[in-house]
Amino acid sequence: MSWTVASLLTKASEHLRGLGFEDGRLDAELLLGRVLGLDRLGLYTHFDMPISDDQRDRYRELVRRRTRHEPVAYILGEREFYGLNFRVDPRVLIPRPESEHLIDHAVAWRRSRPADWAPRVLDLGTGSGCLAIVLAHRWPEASVTAVDQSSSALEVARANELSLLVAPRIDWREGDLFLALDSPDKFDLIISNPPYLSTDERSALPVDVREFEPAQALFSGADAYTYYDRILDGARTRLAAHGVCLMELPGQAPVPLDRWVRLRAEFDLLVHQDYARRPRVLAATRCAPPRTNE
Repeated sequence: MSWTVASLLTKASEHLRGLGFEDGRLDAELLLGRVLGLDRLGLYTHFDMPISDDQRDRYRELVRRRTRHEPVAYILGEREFYGLNFRVDPRVLIPRPESEHLIDHAVAWRRSRPADWAPRVLDLGTGSGCLAIVLAHRWPEASVTAVDQSSSALEVARANELSLLVAPRIDWREGDLFLALDSPDKFDLIISNPPYLSTDERSALPVDVREFEPAQALFSGADAYTYYDRILDGARTRLAAHGVCLMELPGQAPVPLDRWVRLRAEFDLLVHQDYARRPRVLAATRCAPPRTNE
């Protein structure tokens, strides 16, 4: 049988959907696009193009990997985030659209400051470096520090910096949150997508996430909010006056703001919703001077 782009896509997408992959058509298109060097529009304008045996065999191998639930981003080795293409592999969490809300709120916060101001930015748990690199790309005047416990994740982040920024300019630090810093410097913006899944949530995760993405970046331990506690406590001494700490939330209500009531004299705490009206960003703005206890 001779294969064309259209017939191969139909066959692969039906196969994936039959195995329960809801986005089987999209997966099939992205994988075939990689084999043929075409984007999705290119596929649709080349529907009648014949497929060689070698191309078909390479495509079958990619589809086979997907049927084992390997994420498409890892198969392709990249994922788009905020308009930039990031290299990704199983050493780092795959950047997700939900995390773009962190950038949106950081950009909105930056607009309230003078145009020639150079913010000091700290990204905690940087992973692929997507947050730090997007902000460094948008704010060439900023000083950006990015921290991760994983040396292998930092290898990916540094590679992304070299491919996406004109020149290396991010201070990469290996270590546990604020413990990775060797100076008492304060930051105007602290940003983080922390691990926010408790270990007892593991079994409920999709196989793609549970079996392939790094557990260190997903799970916080028995308590889903452990990292929020630690970051807010660290921000007490590391966040500059009127600075803001932005952290991604799991998108589940309610957010336990009462948990951080002890910090009410030092921070204004606000929860921002995403487009689906789910709680997505926790913003802690530094009060200056601190409020007096009532």
